[in-house]
Amino acid sequence: MSQPTNHQIGQMLPFKAAFSAFSSRRQEKSGRSKEKGAPNAWGQYSVAFIGGYIFAIAASTFLAHLLNALGFMPYVEAVVAALLVSFVFYGVAIIWAFAAPTVGRAALRILGSAAILMVANAAFSWFRGAP
Repeated sequence: MSQPTNHQIGQMLPFKAAFSAFSSRRQEKSGRSKEKGAPNAWGQYSVAFIGGYIFAIAASTFLAHLLNALGFMPYVEAVVAALLVSFVFYGVAIIWAFAAPTVGRAALRILGSAAILMVANAAFSWFRGAP
């Protein structure tokens, strides 16, 4: 007896109709297209990788300022520690970009957070003096 194909397995599942209805409603709600090469795919990639890089740099700079300001470590060691953590910030930003339902929301979340962190970095530099 031969193995059933994926199509045959899909036909045997009792919840297939409910799942396909949920999937189509979710697709309509999110505005994403199932087709390969969807128009917003490159926008999401751009926001994820370029915006994620900007967010990671802003977050790691803020963390370095914060670690130094709270007296946990000298500035040079705080920079090294923050740059090690920046890989986590970059990964979180990439996940955050692809979790957003639209490219605009992803850009607003990531670049808005980066802008807030840059303002905080400028405040640290202004009030404490740049090292």
